[in-house]
Amino acid sequence: MDENEVLTIRQVSEKLQIAVPTLYVMARKGEIPCTRIGGSIRFRQRDIDEWLDAHTAKETPGIEDRKVNN
Repeated sequence: MDENEVLTIRQVSEKLQIAVPTLYVMARKGEIPCTRIGGSIRFRQRDIDEWLDAHTAKETPGIEDRKVNN
């Protein structure tokens, strides 16, 4: 995928598995990088990748102690 690709809110929603209304709120609050083109919100793939890297936990304390119930 091209890092300069411009994504719609629906595309980002699918990629990040975040509901569209939640993304609108996050965008309005400046919690996720986006730009407005006309009346539409758009996201650059590069910005989303960087944002995701910055918000990905390197370690999750206690995760190895959790047991999965089958």
